Amino acid sequence: MHKLDKIVAYLDQELKIKQIPDYPGAINGLQLRGKKNIHKIGAAVDAALPVIQEAVKESIDLLLVHHGLFWGGAQRIDGAGMMKSRLESLDCCP
Repeated sequence: MHKLDKIVAYLDQELKIKQIPDYPGAINGLQLRGKKNIHKIGAAVDAALPVIQEAVKESIDLLLVHHGLFWGGAQRIDGAGMMKSRLESLDCCP
């Protein structure tokens, strides 16, 4: 088992998310906080709904993706829509 905060700190440093410029609307690093204790990590290219559903099915505690959830800056998640559908089965769902 590993702590989420330690994994995030390591990845942020290793990937140099503050030093390497990206698309202006990109939010790099941890986008949604979930479980504190990580037992199982998954990886994918996109945070698409089928990927998230499979991660839940496989009991993934932390999903690492290249194309995250947010691309136009922070977005409100307040009800219906694709973003809500992606998140409704996760521990982090509002």
